[in-house]
Amino acid sequence: MTRPGRAARRLGRGILFVALVLTTCSSALACSPVADRRPYAERLASVPLAFIGTVLAAGADRVEFKVEHLLQGELAQATYALPRTPSTCNLEFLAGQRWLYAGDAITHPSLLLSGPGLAGRKPVQPQRVEDAALDLPAAWQRCERDPQCRRVRGPCGPASAVRAERQPEAEARLARASHDGHACPTQARVTYAACVALRCGLWTLALP
Repeated sequence: MTRPGRAARRLGRGILFVALVLTTCSSALACSPVADRRPYAERLASVPLAFIGTVLAAGADRVEFKVEHLLQGELAQATYALPRTPSTCNLEFLAGQRWLYAGDAITHPSLLLSGPGLAGRKPVQPQRVEDAALDLPAAWQRCERDPQCRRVRGPCGPASAVRAERQPEAEARLARASHDGHACPTQARVTYAACVALRCGLWTLALP
C-alpha cells in the first residue's frame, strides 16, 4: 500500500516533468527565421507594400500607421491599419515610432527609423539629394502630392525627381550630360521620390 506522502511526492514530480516538457516544446516552437541573404534593395522590391510612416496606435490585435510617403504598392488613404496575431515571428511596434514599413515579420525588410526602441542606435533621417547642378526647370518639379513625382536616373542611378509627364525628357537630358569622372557612391541606400514643400525631389535613406 502506497503511503499518502509518497504518492503526493510522485504526483509533484510528475507535474514538474510535464511542466519541463511543455517549456522545452514551447522553446522549440519559438520563431527560428531563415536569414534572407539577398541585397536589401532586392528584398524591398519583392514586398507588395512599402511606405515610410509613423505608428499612431499599437495594440495586441491592431497597429495603425500614418503613411507619410508610399514607396511601392497602393493605398487608398493616408492611414494603414495592420491586423495583428500573437507570434514571436512578428516585429514589435510602439506608438510614436517611425518606420520604413515593408511587412510585420522579423524576416521582412522593415526598418525602425526613429522613436522608442532604437536601443542606442542613431535615428535614420531621410535626406534630400542635392540636384541643383542638374539645372532642371522649376516647372518640371512643381507638385502638390507624392504620386505626381517620379525618379530620374543619372549616370550613378537615381539622381532627382520630376513630374511624371516630364520623366522621359529629364532622363534624356541627364543621359546627354557628361559624367564628371568621379566614382559612384557605393553606400547601400534606399531612394524614393516625394513631393515636399511643393517640389518633387529624390530622398534617400542610408541603411545601417
